[in-house]
Amino acid sequence: MSSDGADGRPDPYLWLEDVDGLAALAWARERNTETEALLVGSPRFEALYGELRQVLDSDDRIPSVDRRGEWLYNFWQDAEQPRGVWRRTTLAQYRTSDPQWELLLDVDKLAEAEGKNWVWQGAAVLHPTLDRALVELSRGGADAALVREFDLDRREFVPDGFTLPEAKTEVAWIDRDQIFVATDFGPGTLTSSGYARVVKRWQRGTPLAEAVTVFEGDRDDVLVSAWHDPTEGFERSGVSRRIGFFTSEEYLVRDGELTRLDVPGDADVDTHRLAPFLQSRIAHHMVSFAPRSARAASPGQRAITVYHNGGMFRDGPWLIIPCLPDKRDDIAAQ
Repeated sequence: MSSDGADGRPDPYLWLEDVDGLAALAWARERNTETEALLVGSPRFEALYGELRQVLDSDDRIPSVDRRGEWLYNFWQDAEQPRGVWRRTTLAQYRTSDPQWELLLDVDKLAEAEGKNWVWQGAAVLHPTLDRALVELSRGGADAALVREFDLDRREFVPDGFTLPEAKTEVAWIDRDQIFVATDFGPGTLTSSGYARVVKRWQRGTPLAEAVTVFEGDRDDVLVSAWHDPTEGFERSGVSRRIGFFTSEEYLVRDGELTRLDVPGDADVDTHRLAPFLQSRIAHHMVSFAPRSARAASPGQRAITVYHNGGMFRDGPWLIIPCLPDKRDDIAAQ
């Protein structure tokens, strides 16, 4: 890391790059105190605070959901459950005026029982069985979170299941007995941003120290992560190397070998059957490569079709795309 500023002179604030250093943390706390005093001292603060709390705690909010198979999952917070509850319901129930929810995990009760300031960070559900999840919880909302395997049928954490200590971790299911893990594996395994530099494949019932390395990024990368698409007949795994905030390299993993995808560096990639779909992080255009390039990932074989200027999301084996009307048949053919 260079010690010079943009004008070539020594950077007097270089010590702030040590994000976990005592001096940098003290400086951040001082700035937080100054900012809080300015905000709380505003004449509008109390009224605005009350208005926002009323909206955030309202029972009239539409619960946002993630669909996994036949279930719609929602994480809900209100005045009575400030830490929140993870719950699910069916589509038929969700369409009613008063849906009946099945409670999966009450974070308020968990925090009280374990004496921890737990904050929900999300969950990855195992496909296609949908009976297990990797739940992420952090202390007080920190970036570092622990991971614990959760049984969705029994609605409890799995004894001796997949468990990872607090760290800036990325996890993904491969199958019931294997997961991808990108975390703090010890000295030299983090980027300069404090995120994982190494991705490994971890087998159930084995020590984390025996996990097999899949990919290693550089120390100056932002982070690395891995994913798995369980679509029957089109199963595949991949690695994402985030070089910068808007740039990355994408790889397919086949038989332990990495093949770099010939895709733009500013694109988020999702796969559907034979074709990878790309969402530009800058231009917000959705495009698809020809099916052949998804298998070969070879330069010079790209055939690009623009579908829309919005987002996309996955629902199990389905990739949901709000598309241009004249492109619907093209997507269906993929």
